[in-house]
Amino acid sequence: MEENLLVKVIKDQTVRALWEVKNVIDCVPNELWNKEYCEMPCWKHIYHMLHSLDLWFISPSDKEFVEPEMHEKDLNNFRYSAGL
Repeated sequence: MEENLLVKVIKDQTVRALWEVKNVIDCVPNELWNKEYCEMPCWKHIYHMLHSLDLWFISPSDKEFVEPEMHEKDLNNFRYSAGL
């Protein structure tokens, strides 16, 4: 596969994935934002999803990054959030 074609495919799939993230967030009804799942409100799970995207796509090597106070360590880890 030609390198330019591979870059185009990765870019297209990333744009589609981020569109899906926005679509899911836009579809959450107001009354569910504070509903708890695995002992955390829905909004906090969404925050952690966005946080993980940031770490993977934007700033994985930022040595000065400090987690915000509301951050729950390992909440983006299914095994942790499921109590396994």
